[in-house]
Amino acid sequence: MNHDEHVQHIEDVYRQLVKGVGRERVTEANAPALIRRSEQDGHHVLAEELREWLNPAKPGRPATGAPTRGFNKDNAKH
Repeated sequence: MNHDEHVQHIEDVYRQLVKGVGRERVTEANAPALIRRSEQDGHHVLAEELREWLNPAKPGRPATGAPTRGFNKDNAKH
C-alpha cells in the first residue's frame, strides 16, 4: 500500500468510525493513525476509545503495552 492509499484507507475507516460502524476495520497497524486523525478532528472520545482498544489494561488483565524506556533500570533489583 503506497502513501496515498494508506491515507485514503485511514480516512475511510475514520469516517466509518465517526458514523458508529467499521470497528472491525481497526487494527494495531492503523490505530495510531486513527487516533491522530480523531484528535485533529476534535473527536476526543473516539481517540480515547481507540487508545483503550490499543492498550486494553483492565483489572485482572495485564496491559499489553511495552514498559516505559527505563522500566527495568528503575524497578529491577541489582
